[in-house]
Amino acid sequence: MLISSAANILVSRELFKVGKETDSVALQADAWHLRTDVYTSAGVMVGLAIIWIGGLVLPGMNLDWVDPVAAIGVALLIIKAAYKLTVESARDLLDASLPEDEDAFIKKQIAAFAPSVRGYHRLRTRKSGSHRFVEFHMIVDPLMSVDESHRIADMVSCSIKEVYPDTTINVHIEPCNCDFISEGKCDCLLSRDEKESLAKKRHKCCK
Repeated sequence: MLISSAANILVSRELFKVGKETDSVALQADAWHLRTDVYTSAGVMVGLAIIWIGGLVLPGMNLDWVDPVAAIGVALLIIKAAYKLTVESARDLLDASLPEDEDAFIKKQIAAFAPSVRGYHRLRTRKSGSHRFVEFHMIVDPLMSVDESHRIADMVSCSIKEVYPDTTINVHIEPCNCDFISEGKCDCLLSRDEKESLAKKRHKCCK
């Protein structure tokens, strides 16, 4: 049991590594299958060791209850692993958004290009297997050229793909009207002073 547990630890560790690198839930499930075998063997060995040592130290004492307690502990660990894998698999099937940390990273990358990028909204993300899909509306200076806005969109996309290379990114360019849109709706990246300055310029232009 000890030898098989050691072998399963090594194999499951490699499967976890490859599963995370390829974003394969199937490989991670197989890794958990081997890891739960390790937990089962460990639970059995610990239970038997306690009963055996207890029998030597405290002769006549009934320690048979240790075995079912160890089994319950192992069962709880298996249930926890199964629940985690089920939730992760269901997210992909239901087109759920990316995890919060990945969403936060994408927002950070977009914000890093302010003030060229004045804001963004309608950010949508999802995942299918190892492939990610990201789309959002990027707000720029209304007088910016098509070439420049396209270049900035490419730079934002490349910064995201540096960390998540297998990602399809769609960016819709919109002109900045932050003085007419509430900050909560447009995710404006400009300060209040910058927005007031833009509003004054637009007001003079209208006159």
